[in-house]
Amino acid sequence: MVGDIELEAMRQGYETSIRQLRSMLSARARLQEAAERTAAEIEEELKRIAEALCPGLVDDIRKEGPAGLEAFEASELVSDIIRDVQHRLSRLNAAEATGRSVTEMYDDVVAESARWQEEAERLRRELNEARARIKQMELRMAVLQQSLESAQRRLGDAAAPVQQEMEGFTPGKLPEWMQKWKQESTYERDAALLRVLAETGAPRRTDVAKIFAERISVEPRSGSVGRAFRRAVQRGVVELIEAQSDARGRSGRLIRLTEQGRDASYLLLGQKAVASQADELMPRHKSTAHTLLNLEAADVLRDAGYEVDLFPGQIELPGDHLFVPDLVALLDGQTLFVEVERAVYKNKEERNRKWANYHTATGGRFYVVVADKEAFETIKSEILFWAGRRGLTLWMINLSDVKGQERGSAVWSYKRGGE
Repeated sequence: MVGDIELEAMRQGYETSIRQLRSMLSARARLQEAAERTAAEIEEELKRIAEALCPGLVDDIRKEGPAGLEAFEASELVSDIIRDVQHRLSRLNAAEATGRSVTEMYDDVVAESARWQEEAERLRRELNEARARIKQMELRMAVLQQSLESAQRRLGDAAAPVQQEMEGFTPGKLPEWMQKWKQESTYERDAALLRVLAETGAPRRTDVAKIFAERISVEPRSGSVGRAFRRAVQRGVVELIEAQSDARGRSGRLIRLTEQGRDASYLLLGQKAVASQADELMPRHKSTAHTLLNLEAADVLRDAGYEVDLFPGQIELPGDHLFVPDLVALLDGQTLFVEVERAVYKNKEERNRKWANYHTATGGRFYVVVADKEAFETIKSEILFWAGRRGLTLWMINLSDVKGQERGSAVWSYKRGGE
């Protein structure tokens, strides 16, 4: 009896999920239809602009083939309109230079041309946005459809009363751009890169490149790796975020799957992408540069033998104060709360409050990582000035001085105070 009750509860739960998914699919379908109507209206507006502003151009186009304006992409049509108008304006300039006064005509044409060009550009932007929305909607609808099918499979025969065909949907069908992608010769490598990001959520391009290169048996710096990243970015499934590396004096790049990339992972690879570490880290830190510096500090500590937590929780302190360290490092049963600091302007009151909370949370044991000598001197002076007569032990790492051979506590190259 209990088993029957549980099965009935599961059946009802799956039926509810199916109805919700079907409702979402219907809503997406209506939105896509509206976006497609908008795109079609915009294209008609562009043709109207061409016929009103450049009738000669339109006649020539229609003479070239039966398709006429239908054969032109919106961007091509806008470019041709602009070229035609500019050509006629240059002729009017030439006419005035020869002594034939066309000032009023010229001013009218210039004003009208500017208005139509502005209108054409606006419509082109709207058309591109509409097409992008349609593409995203197709992808989301495919994901929802697959979720619906999965829920129906789990429900099995009990789902028969609520199953029905969704108008406009073909079960298992991928969006057209995705079907074309699967036919390309580079698809297997592209899919391998997508899988690395979906499985690991690795935060830096260098991290992903290393794993990806190993999987396809090439060097991380090979052209094959670079080309795969460029294709992924151009396809809109991966985003690279530039970040200045203080420690190395050159740019680094964070990486994440876009929403389109996460959907592609689900549809093509059959797996939901794990959360992007870049997405989780950036809100925790003050900038992309600070995020990158934390990752570089974690690399050094791991190389020295520490286990590092990039996402430490907050520590509640007396007086309703909170302290959230940048990193937590563990070695031989010892836990270190680590702060990663940059040599940039900071509010003095906030900094004093930060050091006070750090002191309370750690009992005066400060572990600080900085990028270079300038940051080392700046942060060291700030902490020691704040400390005054307070009991404090300060350990620091200057990343620019790390040789990579240090192990354990030896990686902390500077120490002041304490035992």
